[in-house]
Amino acid sequence: MTAFRPGDAAMAAADFDFGVDGVYGERVVLPEASLVHRPRGVDAVTSAAVRLTYSTVYGGMVETGGPAPGDHVIITAASSSAGTAAIQTAPRTGAIPIATTRGERAPPDGVRHPHRQDRGHRMTA
Repeated sequence: MTAFRPGDAAMAAADFDFGVDGVYGERVVLPEASLVHRPRGVDAVTSAAVRLTYSTVYGGMVETGGPAPGDHVIITAASSSAGTAAIQTAPRTGAIPIATTRGERAPPDGVRHPHRQDRGHRMTA
C-alpha cells in the first residue's frame, strides 16, 4: 500500500461485490484501490452509509444526467437517503433542486421554501 498507513481512517468505495467480498463484517480485507480516506469528523458508521448513497447519486445525476448551472433537477422520494443526497448534490453542480415526496399530510397551500423565497419558488398541496 502506498496511499494508506496503519491506523489511517478509511472507507470503502463502491467498486466491489458486497456479498462476495464480505464487507458486512467489522473487519475486511480489500484492495487499496477499493479504499478512500475517511474525512475528519466522519465516524465509521456514517461513512459506511454515506459512501454508497452519494456514489449512487453522483453516478445518476452528475455522470449520467449532467445538469448544467441553472438547470432544474426533479428529485423524487426526497425524504430517502438518496433523495437527501441528491438535494445536496444538485446545487454543487449549479442546478436547482425541485424535491417531491409523499406523506400522510400535504403542506399548506403556498408554503414557501425557506431558502428560495427571493426567487418565488413555492410548494403547494
